[in-house]
Amino acid sequence: MTFDLHIIDWVAISAIATSIMAVATFVTIRNSKKQFIELQRQNFENALFNLLDKLETVHNQVKYQDIDDVTVGSDGFTSAWNDFKRRMDIELYQDANNSKFQERVRTEEAKRDIRLTHTNYFLLIENNATDFISYFNSLLSIIKYIDTSSFPTESKRRYMTFVSSQLTEIDVLWLFYICVLDERFSDLKRLVEKWSLLKNIKQWKLIHSDHISWISPNAFN
Repeated sequence: MTFDLHIIDWVAISAIATSIMAVATFVTIRNSKKQFIELQRQNFENALFNLLDKLETVHNQVKYQDIDDVTVGSDGFTSAWNDFKRRMDIELYQDANNSKFQERVRTEEAKRDIRLTHTNYFLLIENNATDFISYFNSLLSIIKYIDTSSFPTESKRRYMTFVSSQLTEIDVLWLFYICVLDERFSDLKRLVEKWSLLKNIKQWKLIHSDHISWISPNAFN
């Protein structure tokens, strides 16, 4: 029996061509996937940076009004924090012999009390701070946006650092108290604990050192 060498050559060439086409198709698909992932990442980051810009705008609009003055933005957050701390340090009271309010230093036990802290928080935020809640709602939306994305954990963690880097020292202190005192922000508390968003907090600046136990240690790790 004899074989046509030309037929054998064409079969070999056809097999090689098929293999080359398969490899080319694989490379094309792989490159297309890489391009899609890169485009997805770029779109996500562009949207994230836009959200962070808007968050800064909301932050700059927060107003705090006390008896004598109105402060805005970072100054507003700082004024609110100083007033909150003062309310927790100093108690106003009246006695039977004097109709005017007098001041006395609160006890350590009083400053540890979560009910007193809760009351002073709401009195201050609801009566004196404008757009304070809107700011933390915006912050929550951004954190959720990252948390629910399809990126791997390490990428999400990196994106969370973009958020953390935008928070001032006072913002982080307020973030702690809004998580532990405000039931409207239970989702924010969960995500703060999940992503350790309080790791940059100066714990010694809390109203009382015992307050640190009001949230999971995961928030700081």
